[in-house]
Amino acid sequence: MFQPRGQPWAGLPLRRIIACRGSLLRVTGPPYLVEPLTDAGIADAARLLTGAFLDDPLWTWLIPDRERRRALHPISAIASVRWGLLAAETYVTVPPAGVAIWVPPAAHNIDLDPDGSRTGWSEWERSAGPEIISKFEAMVDVQRPAREQAHDGPGWYLAWLGVLPDAQRTGAGSALLRHMFRRTDAEGMPCLLETENEANVKYYQRHGFRLMHEGVIPLGGPPFWTMKRDPP
Repeated sequence: MFQPRGQPWAGLPLRRIIACRGSLLRVTGPPYLVEPLTDAGIADAARLLTGAFLDDPLWTWLIPDRERRRALHPISAIASVRWGLLAAETYVTVPPAGVAIWVPPAAHNIDLDPDGSRTGWSEWERSAGPEIISKFEAMVDVQRPAREQAHDGPGWYLAWLGVLPDAQRTGAGSALLRHMFRRTDAEGMPCLLETENEANVKYYQRHGFRLMHEGVIPLGGPPFWTMKRDPP
């Protein structure tokens, strides 16, 4: 969906692109471009999120059974991507390897889909059931205050950064981050995020984020880390 015709990677599966050893792709994988997501790319972006987060610590806690997780995660991913188009800014790499959903400063506390019908969140709630939704709400209830304590002014919030496992360490995530940093640095705006994967902390630190808070999600949830990147 995101592959423009005429590019050297057009038509190649991602595994083959990453394995390629031609001079153009020698160093880090494909020369990733970053484009805004459109409605036509919602399904593909949702598949990227599912591929990236299916076995993430947050999701293995939310839905311990992997087969059930495989069935339910795509519903959540579709709703997240639709929300990203409705209330945030969503970007994908070309070729398709990663997706980033950024919430702009003015949209942090605005609910544009109160009944969940515009994004499909209501379908996710029905499919997941009350136990999973209670866990999800517990996560939000503990992470939002930590984020607000880390920075009480305007800033961009990285709600999702997902890269397919096969494409990790090929530059896809870095391309998505740098694309937004050019803008936030020019605006003098900080960036904030949480991660529930400890391995990601050093990754984000390499991109200029500082650790602001470490906590644990209630109801037996995983630890999480709140991070902030200030403009230079």
